[in-house]
Amino acid sequence: MSWKALNKTVLVVFLISLFQIEVSANCPTCTGSIKTYLGTAPLSVNSGNNNNQNNPFWDLGIVPGSDDIAQFNDGRSYTWSANGETIKGIILSGNSSLTLDRPNEGNNPSFIIGGTPTNKGCITIRSGSTLNLKYITNLEHVNICVEDGGKIIIDSRNENRNDYIFNGVDINLGGPNAQIEFGEADIIIGNAGLGISGYTGTGCTLNADGSFSLPNPIPNITADPNKTNIEDFCQFLDAAGFGILPVEYIYFKSNFDNLKRAVKLSWATAKEINNSHFEVERAINSITNWNKIAEIEGVGWSDIPVDYSLYDEDLPLSGGIAYYRIKQIDFDGNLSYSETISERIGKIESTGKTWRVFPNPTSGNINIGLLELEKYRGEDISVKLINSGINATAIISKNIGSISSEVSRMLQTSKPGVYVLEISWGANVERFRILKN
Repeated sequence: MSWKALNKTVLVVFLISLFQIEVSANCPTCTGSIKTYLGTAPLSVNSGNNNNQNNPFWDLGIVPGSDDIAQFNDGRSYTWSANGETIKGIILSGNSSLTLDRPNEGNNPSFIIGGTPTNKGCITIRSGSTLNLKYITNLEHVNICVEDGGKIIIDSRNENRNDYIFNGVDINLGGPNAQIEFGEADIIIGNAGLGISGYTGTGCTLNADGSFSLPNPIPNITADPNKTNIEDFCQFLDAAGFGILPVEYIYFKSNFDNLKRAVKLSWATAKEINNSHFEVERAINSITNWNKIAEIEGVGWSDIPVDYSLYDEDLPLSGGIAYYRIKQIDFDGNLSYSETISERIGKIESTGKTWRVFPNPTSGNINIGLLELEKYRGEDISVKLINSGINATAIISKNIGSISSEVSRMLQTSKPGVYVLEISWGANVERFRILKN
C-alpha cells in the first residue's frame, strides 16, 4: 500500500472514530486526547514506550500515555497487558471487546485509569461492547458510562491479585441492560467516594447471623456469590447511596374505602433485621410536605412474612391526592424509606357549613374537619361540648387534631345521649348535634 493510500485509510478511520464519538445520545463525549488503536487482527497488546504525544492513533510500539484516552472501535477482541500502565480513559464501541491484564503475577496494578478531581478521566462502553478487568486495577477520579447493552466485567484471574479501587468514581448506567458484573473481586472505596446512577436494584439485606443477601430481583450491577467478597460488594452499593436494607418489603398498597371514607394501608415484609418500628407518613397533593399519621411497632428480627395494616380516617374533606410512604427505623436509630404510593380522595359535598364532625353517631371517637378551606384564616378555634351532664369548658387551639382528641376524650368518659358541639372562630359560630351511643 502506498503512503498516500495509507494516509487516506488513516483519515477515514479517524473521521469514523470522531463520528462515532459525537453521535451517541447515551454517553457523553469523552474530553481529552483520544487515541484510536489501529491493530489489524485480534492480538495481545503489550505496553510500549508510553510516549504517544500528538499522534491520534497508536499501535504496539507507541501506546497512550497518562493524558490519553485509548479507543477501540473496530469490533474486534483485544487483550492489553501492562504493568502499572497509567491512562486517562477508555472508549469501546462497535461491539469491540477489551481485556485489561498483566503479563506477570506482580502485586502492583495492571492499569491505573483516571485523572484528577478537576480533570476527571473517562471510561465509555457503547452498546454491544465489553470491558473485562482481569487483574488489580485502580480507578481514580473517572466518569464511567455504560450504554444499554454495554458491559463491564470485574473478575480477576488471580484470587490473590483481585483488588479493585474506586476513588472519586461516578458510574452512569444507561438502561437495565447496561451491566457491571463482579466476579473474583475485593472492592475498595477510596476517600473521594463513589456515585452510581441508573442502577435498577436496591441495597443488600443484612441477615440475622450477620451475613448479607444480595439484592433481589437481580439488578444491573451483580456479584457472583461464589467468588466476590459479598460484604465488600454490599458496602460498594451502600457507598453509592443504596444502603443495606433492614427490611425487605413484599408489597405496600393502599385502597380507598368509600363507605368509611378512609384509606386502608397494608404492607408485608419478607424479612426484618433489627427493626424497631414503622412511621407512616402522608402528604397531600404534593410530596414536599410529609406528616406522620401513625406509628406501628416492628417485630425486630424475622425471616418469615409479616403483615401490617391500618386505616387513615382523617382525610382532607376538600379531597385531593394523598401520598403515603413508610419510614422504617431500626433499634440503632438508622432509617430507610419505602416506595411512595398514592390514593385519590373525593371531596365531601358542601353542607353549607365550614366544619364537618364525624362519625355521627359515635361511640366516643370524634373527628373535626375543615370542609371549606377559604372560610378559615388561621384564627384560634374555640370548641365546647354542651350537655346538661357536663361542664361546658372551652377548648381553644389552632390545632384541629388536638381539639378532636380532646373532644373524643370527653365523649368517651360521658354517658350516652345527645350533645351539642359548638365551634367558634373569629366572629363565626357553628353548632352540631351529636349522638353518643
